Amino acid sequence: MTVAIHQPNYFPYLGFFQKLAQADVFIILDNVQFVRGGYMNRNRIKGPADVQWLTVPVAKKGRCYANIDAIVPDWDQPWVRKHVATLKNAYSRSPYFEEIMESVVVPSLTSSESRRCHLADLNTLSIRSICAYLELSVPIRIASALDAHGQSTDRLISLTKAVGGDCYLSGPTGKEYLDLERFEPAGVEIRYAHLQPVEYAQRFQSFTANLSILDALFNCGRDVLEMVNTHSAGGVS
Repeated sequence: MTVAIHQPNYFPYLGFFQKLAQADVFIILDNVQFVRGGYMNRNRIKGPADVQWLTVPVAKKGRCYANIDAIVPDWDQPWVRKHVATLKNAYSRSPYFEEIMESVVVPSLTSSESRRCHLADLNTLSIRSICAYLELSVPIRIASALDAHGQSTDRLISLTKAVGGDCYLSGPTGKEYLDLERFEPAGVEIRYAHLQPVEYAQRFQSFTANLSILDALFNCGRDVLEMVNTHSAGGVS
């Protein structure tokens, strides 16, 4: 059984879901350190003035080295309203704007805001909403809820085995940071996903790759599932 693992990013890019689609189980790695300036609380979209960021402000005091599951959005700021307005400005004329706002964006943001939940929960909810819309049925598990141990490579192996997996699906850059010699003695195979940008009909100037999947969803709707499956099927080495 193949297991993929990734931090919970904010409305992740298409490649995140290509990787998820290749796995039998997908684990959201919520109990590792939050990285400021990464994609855990922000992502890129494309508007009339080219690429721009959607950023979730987070409470910083006392959390400089906190894990992702301890990070809380600053719910006292009106960022949800601003994100909705920004998306409307950028995509209101896109073919699937109303559908994606009603099925994915608004439910994810308003539900999270009403519960004033942690960032990891917000991101997990948005990931689940996107999977539901695309009818991606890969089971999603949460790392902090699993009995796993170790650091770095050992933790990935432990998480893989905790859900009954015998194959860890790494991103294409895994060879650069994983301790590959740890896998075979642990009885876990390692494989690599080939994640390639998919070009699709996109508004505003020339095509920009690796934006939040929201860009593809607003422009292509459920056709995004074909992009996910076409570029994941047979794309593992």
